[in-house]
Amino acid sequence: MHEKTESYLTTGQFSRLGRGYIQHCGPTAITNITMTLTARETGQLPDDTEAEMRFKRIIRIGRRPVVYMNTDLFHLLGGTLDRSIPYYLKRSLKAFGMNDCRVSRISRLTLQQLQECINAECIIYLIMRRHPVYGNHHMVCYGLERRGPGTQDLFLRVADGWSSSPKLLPASDLRYTRQVLIEYYKGAVKH
Repeated sequence: MHEKTESYLTTGQFSRLGRGYIQHCGPTAITNITMTLTARETGQLPDDTEAEMRFKRIIRIGRRPVVYMNTDLFHLLGGTLDRSIPYYLKRSLKAFGMNDCRVSRISRLTLQQLQECINAECIIYLIMRRHPVYGNHHMVCYGLERRGPGTQDLFLRVADGWSSSPKLLPASDLRYTRQVLIEYYKGAVKH
């Protein structure tokens, strides 16, 4: 089951902050990542007040270089620009003192590569495209769970930004994703 250090914040928790937010799955995913990295370091998740503060700061980081736009213009323009995710992650992690975390370029991972990353305690930022349930959406993958003997019984444990608990996606859903890896090691978070 999920570790106590995994964050499962949702877009709904943040939608009414400030003037309201739409198309904010990217900033929510990044907030989950920063909360999880802090919890890995301290042993407990920061509280909801800290989560809101981080989310607002991540929004500001994304707005300056127009990486995140709080709009939804005909479902064509708005939200987080996919190709800028590594940059946005690096800037956001640095803002919270997570200078020694490494962020990869956007790539497609095989199931074996994903398993290796999970075993190395990486967090995976998932960029979903044309998924049958999620459509175009950003979320975080924390691990893999096996529910039977075959590869069809392997699931990604994700913070989907819609549910405050882990969701399991079939590993076959990797075909809808591209990934950015966040490599972490103990001591990478500066308090």
